[in-house]
Amino acid sequence: MTQNNIKTPALRFPDFERDWVVHRLGDFIEEYKEKTTTPDEYEVFTSARSGLVRQVEYYGENRLTERDNIGFNIIPPHYITYRSRSDDRCFYFNENNLGQTGIVSVYYPVFRIKNGHNKFFIELFSQKSHFIGRYSVGTSQTVLSLSELKEIKLPIPDENEQNKIAEMLAAVDMKISQIEKKKYLLEEYKRGCAERLFSQDVRFRGGNGELFPNWKKAKLGDIVKFYKGRGISKENISVMGKTPCIRYGELYTCYGQYISKPLSRTDVPTDQLFLSNAGDVIIPSSGETAIDIATAACVEDAGVALGGDLNVLRWSGNGLFLAYYLTYHKRREIAQSAQGVSVVHLYADALRGLSADIPCCEEQKRIAAFIRSMDQKIEVVSAQIELAKTFKRGLLQQMFI
Repeated sequence: MTQNNIKTPALRFPDFERDWVVHRLGDFIEEYKEKTTTPDEYEVFTSARSGLVRQVEYYGENRLTERDNIGFNIIPPHYITYRSRSDDRCFYFNENNLGQTGIVSVYYPVFRIKNGHNKFFIELFSQKSHFIGRYSVGTSQTVLSLSELKEIKLPIPDENEQNKIAEMLAAVDMKISQIEKKKYLLEEYKRGCAERLFSQDVRFRGGNGELFPNWKKAKLGDIVKFYKGRGISKENISVMGKTPCIRYGELYTCYGQYISKPLSRTDVPTDQLFLSNAGDVIIPSSGETAIDIATAACVEDAGVALGGDLNVLRWSGNGLFLAYYLTYHKRREIAQSAQGVSVVHLYADALRGLSADIPCCEEQKRIAAFIRSMDQKIEVVSAQIELAKTFKRGLLQQMFI
C-alpha cells in the first residue's frame, strides 16, 4: 500500500470510512496534446513555483513570443501543467485558473484530471513531492515525463472525499490569499507614503505646529563616512557562534530596512571582524542584479559583524531615516551607478557622489518612526500569513496518507 501500509489518513471527515485505494496516477490523468499552429495564437504562460502566471507579468516581457512559438503546448482553462525539468527533483503542478486559454513551452506537459478533483490532485502532488521526484531521471537536471508520472502509484480516496478535502483546502487558501492581499496593500501604502515624504510633498511639523527647517542639499560623501565589511565564510557560520553577523547575500533576501535580530552568528574572533556601530547603514557591494543590491538597511545594535561585500555608511544622523531614504527615494539612481554584467558591483565612490536632501535630525526621526510603524504592521500580517501556511501544512500532513 504505502511504506507503512497505512490505508486511511489521520484526519478525516466523518462521512467517509472506506480505505484509500492505491491507483496508478495514469488512471486519472488524461494528456492534452493540442499545439499551436500559428504564431502568437494565444498568450504565453509560465508555470512557476507560485502558480501559473502570464509570462509578461512574470518576466516583465513576453519572452516566448519574441521567437517562433508554433508547436507550443496549448493549455485550456482548468487544465494542469508542470515544468518537466528540475534542478532539485521538485516539480510544481499548477492549474490554469487565469480564465483564458494560453500556451506553454513543450517542456510543460498539459493534462486534465478525469473522475477526480483538480485541487485534490494538485495538493496530493505537492504533499508527495519528494516521492514523485524520485521517478525523475537524470543527473544535474532531472526530467519527469508525463508517462513516468502516470506510472506512479499513490493511495487515493473516492471522488466524493476528494471533493470534501479540496473544499476544505480551498477555504484555507482563500484565507491565505486575503491576508496576502492585505500585506500587498500595506506595502503599496507604505511605498506611496515614503515617496511623498521624501519628495517633500508632505511634511511633518514641530510640536507648536511650525514647519521644520528646509532640507539641506549635500553629497552623500560629505555627510557620511564609508567603510567596507570583512569577509565571513560559510564555514565560520555557527548557531553556537558568539557574535551576530550579517552576510551580504542575506541583506536583500532576508531583511527589510531595519535589522534588529541578525539571523546568523559566527565563531570568528572579534578582532578579525568588522563590527557595527548602532545605526550603521549597509548596502551590498555586489550581487546578481543592480536593482537587488540597491537596497539599504539600518543595523540597530553595535557589535554585529558585517561581512565582506557590504558597503557600510556611518553618519551622525538617523540611520533608519537614511536606509529608508536611499531605498525608497534613491534606489533607481543607486542601481544606475552599479557596474558589471553577470555580477554587478556597487563601489563606495559611486555612492559618495550621490546627491541627497537631508532634513533636520528631529524630522529625520519623525519620518523614520512613521515608516517603521508601517513596517511593524506589515510584519504582523507577514506572521499571520506564515501561521496560516503552517496550519495548512499541518492539515496536509494529517489529511493525506
